[in-house]
Amino acid sequence: MRMRFAILLIVLAAILLLISACEKTECRKDVDCAKQEHYSAKCTENKCGYERVQSEWCGEKVCAGKQGTYLTAQCFEGKTCLYDISQQQIKPVFFQAEQASQGDKFRLSLVFNQPFNLKKHTVEAKIELSQEVQQNSERRISRMTLSGRTKDNRVVVLSEKSINKVLWSTDADIQEELVVDFPTPLVEGELSDIMLAVDYEYLFSAASSVQKKTASVQFRFPQQKFTYVNPPNFYPCQNCDDKNPGTRDECGSQTRFFCRHIPLAQVCGNFVCDSQENKCSCPQDCGPCKGSGIFTTKICRENKCVSEVKSGIAVSPQTIFDDRNLGVFQLQTYIKYNIPFNTQSDKFEISTTLYQLGANVGNVRIETIRLLEGAQEVAFVSEKRALSTVGSTQSIDFTVPLQAASEVERNVVLAVYYSYDQNGQKKGQFQKPLGKIILISPQ
Repeated sequence: MRMRFAILLIVLAAILLLISACEKTECRKDVDCAKQEHYSAKCTENKCGYERVQSEWCGEKVCAGKQGTYLTAQCFEGKTCLYDISQQQIKPVFFQAEQASQGDKFRLSLVFNQPFNLKKHTVEAKIELSQEVQQNSERRISRMTLSGRTKDNRVVVLSEKSINKVLWSTDADIQEELVVDFPTPLVEGELSDIMLAVDYEYLFSAASSVQKKTASVQFRFPQQKFTYVNPPNFYPCQNCDDKNPGTRDECGSQTRFFCRHIPLAQVCGNFVCDSQENKCSCPQDCGPCKGSGIFTTKICRENKCVSEVKSGIAVSPQTIFDDRNLGVFQLQTYIKYNIPFNTQSDKFEISTTLYQLGANVGNVRIETIRLLEGAQEVAFVSEKRALSTVGSTQSIDFTVPLQAASEVERNVVLAVYYSYDQNGQKKGQFQKPLGKIILISPQ
């Protein structure tokens, strides 16, 4: 009996030794431990322990995985798991181009990321006036439209934005963030033939008239590929304060979580020159009160932007003589005016003498005098002055209307319209080129 009990003790001891040996050899190295997804294994004292892979967790939830080539799961602010492009993969792309339109020249700068996240990134567009012609002013950018071509050769509008901002001069620019939003079922894709169309309005000055016109300038980048990703999620709003008291800043589901800046009515900074504003009280909306020609300059006076003649300007009086043999009679005309010609104070002085008169000709009259630039009338006077006998003289003075620009050069001719009697009333006209004159209109 005792023998059996001893054998039983020996067997139990052997079993215990075997179990103890198995426990001690669960692992000798980390790699001996069984793998568990989203955990890292560590062998400590021949036992396997498991810890979370922190880069694959967001709070208490697993945040790991990949969609397509570029999108990986990432933890935002330690609590939200979102798919995004890793910063190491993003490369900013910069393009610049110039394009002429209506005599002006515009410069466009484009910056966007590659690859481009449709739910997070924006295209940064900056438009400048690199060269301007004197006749054009107040170029108001009304709309920007970004488009591209898909691999199946469809042209799609990527972004369309109303702007309503003015390019006042060559030292100004307009900067916009364009949100790219177009229907696509793809997680990632590629576009080509990127084009930005810029629509604008401008004022065209001709003689004493000003016309509002519209135009469009297109910038094409046919060689540029536009790689985009379309994650399944949106991203939290960032700080949208544009530091402009003239706009209301908003961001939320209604803006697809992009920043939007809404102009406020009747507030300086809303990009509209309201009735109570001017170039001196709100230059950001109405444009700067500046600009200088050869003879004039702009200044703020009593909170209003006015043009004034520069001090020390030398005025050059001009006298032009015209001896005109019209067949049935002969006229001699003196034309006097100043250069520069101040539309507020100067006048043209026309003195015409009947020098010779043909037989059976009488009742010679100066009907009308016009100052013309091409087919466009700059000034006009209708006097109907009679030259009744040889040697009689008529003097006619006329002014030039205030011009749209404070200083403008015109290439003009003086057109004289006359009538006379010879077997009934007859009419005619002659022209005298005066060449280039400078009209200044202080205001």
